[in-house]
Amino acid sequence: MENGESLLLADPSPDFLGVRGTDEQKQYPCQGLEERSHVCGLTASNVIRAYVGGRPARPKEPEVPEPPRIPRIARHMALAFKFQDMVDCGEVRDYADLARLGYVTRTRITQVMNLLNLTPDIQEEILDLATPIEHSALAERRIRAITKVVLWAPQRRAWANSRDRSTTGA
Repeated sequence: MENGESLLLADPSPDFLGVRGTDEQKQYPCQGLEERSHVCGLTASNVIRAYVGGRPARPKEPEVPEPPRIPRIARHMALAFKFQDMVDCGEVRDYADLARLGYVTRTRITQVMNLLNLTPDIQEEILDLATPIEHSALAERRIRAITKVVLWAPQRRAWANSRDRSTTGA
């Protein structure tokens, strides 16, 4: 080091960023880092963070909006289709096997599978629901009552009545 210059370090380790500096630069070590950042390919903000002893911040991941929540009844309808395919393909022998695999009762599997007894247009409406259904007329308990109706015409009427009740709030 010649002419009153000394080694200016941004970190206590001698090999981090060796830059010669004047006594004035030693007094204000962060001054002029932009010009000296090319030495190790570091940016000034990384050098300053290292100087203060902090870790470089992780780059922020872009905020991705959460996907819309699928209503529970629609998820159960999709499960019913998947379960029926598993039985048809021979992956499981019967609904009792599904219950054992899913750690649920056979009654619960039957309730989910009964959603397949709804008319195709009602099934489609359920799968196309956009918002979660809480305690409305379209809740699963009310839909289970509609699945007990065997004929499609009365089933459609019951579905329409149920939808009407949910929109009027009764």
